[in-house]
Amino acid sequence: MYVLHHADKPNLYHGLPENPEISETVKFWKGIWKPLAAVGFAATFAASIFHYVGVGPNRAG
Repeated sequence: MYVLHHADKPNLYHGLPENPEISETVKFWKGIWKPLAAVGFAATFAASIFHYVGVGPNRAG
């Protein structure tokens, strides 16, 4: 991340766009997919804890 000395003229810096926008892919990831992935991770972790408590560890033999 850079701080531009001339923030009102971003095209002076190696061809940065005049009006930068966030891509739809990033909006989808940050808006919908990331929270769903966090919930999925938490649910998987909770299920593994419940399985370990209910069934116990695997035993060889």
